Amino acid sequence: MAVTSTLLAILILQLAIVYGNPSNNSVQITKEVYIKEGYIEIISHISAPNDLALLKFNLSRAKNMLLLAYAELGEEKYSAIVSGSTLTFKWGKPATNITLVEIYVNTMTYSEKSINVTIPLLLSPEGFSANTTVYIKAPTTRIQPITRFQYNVSRDRIYFNVEVEPANYTELDLLMSPYTPLLKIENLHRTVIIKENSKALFIDNITLVNIGGGKPTFVSFTLPQFSKLEEVEGPLGVYPNIGTFKPTTAQTSDGKTKVTIKLRAPPQNHGDKTLLTLIYSVNLTATEGEIPAFNPLGKLIQNYTILFKVKGEVLDLSCKTVKTYKENSYTVVEVASVGPLYDEIHSTVAGAFKVNQPLPTPIIIAFAIVVAAAFIAVYYLRRRPKVKVEERKKKVTEKAEKVPLSEILSLAREKVGLLEEAAEVWSRYL
Repeated sequence: MAVTSTLLAILILQLAIVYGNPSNNSVQITKEVYIKEGYIEIISHISAPNDLALLKFNLSRAKNMLLLAYAELGEEKYSAIVSGSTLTFKWGKPATNITLVEIYVNTMTYSEKSINVTIPLLLSPEGFSANTTVYIKAPTTRIQPITRFQYNVSRDRIYFNVEVEPANYTELDLLMSPYTPLLKIENLHRTVIIKENSKALFIDNITLVNIGGGKPTFVSFTLPQFSKLEEVEGPLGVYPNIGTFKPTTAQTSDGKTKVTIKLRAPPQNHGDKTLLTLIYSVNLTATEGEIPAFNPLGKLIQNYTILFKVKGEVLDLSCKTVKTYKENSYTVVEVASVGPLYDEIHSTVAGAFKVNQPLPTPIIIAFAIVVAAAFIAVYYLRRRPKVKVEERKKKVTEKAEKVPLSEILSLAREKVGLLEEAAEVWSRYL
């Protein structure tokens, strides 16, 4: 049943907008607002008539909801600063076009009748009037706004344009159906296993919680560049490689891997949880040794634990650590939190490791043959109870003569094969 196809949303725009004619000191702003699983993402594209090195905005009540904010100029990201009720964006060099990103949390309230969402909008910076166009995308198929403000509706998107005086702050209250499915990452426990210098194996244990009221049937994650999905596991075991529940993968335009999973044990109601384990490998040769330890899987993750588990020694890590300990032949390092994981702001870690290499194959085979021969000798020498030395010698000799050579060779090959398989497993997982 496609729950979202029947959803309605009521938008009540509480706009404290001061209308006026924009002055020459005006900027053009396009704001993209995305209502996500427990947070709101706002991306603002700003075009100014002259080069700017910073912009300040009036946060007002949004100060208590803002989780993080930064400016983007090219490939660089510059963290914003909050002082009192002022949000300041500064970037490396003056520019006329700049992108600002804001993430807000604690914006949703669930009840049996509705999900209330508060959207804070910084419609113009201090010192500049603005012509601002806002696009709002909600996780519903239909939106039915009720407002005195002029707006446009297109399926699951609302958009409008306003001209405002400097330092304008506005809040929108959006009422969504209580049956909207919203699946949030409540916690991530990540182990990065390094057994060789060219590859890292990621084991992500994820706790998902349904903060909406509808039953989510799918969930998607974005793996970092140069990664390969190895396995997905849930409460009912490993997901199959064929059939309806086979996880699907697709390459994104920036070379990442999007994984879509049809849940076999979805959380049915509001507050219900489920567990997933993603296992994927990353080619460290392609990343030039950079390890995407803090990759956010295409989500916002606030609670997490990240461990490095190295078969050998950890010589250096380019991040703060909490503790280091030994676990059999592995060195385990727990790294410190770097704040919320989002959009790969703190994505990669550089490290130096001394990885213990597995024994060469000829040595393993020689060892296997010696062990197999010893096993066969002990087996035949202990088949009978103890007798006098002469009788035992005679009987053992006669017994050995009667045992076909082919049987001995067959047993030897069997034991060697088993030991080779064990050695291969040890090499892969220890």
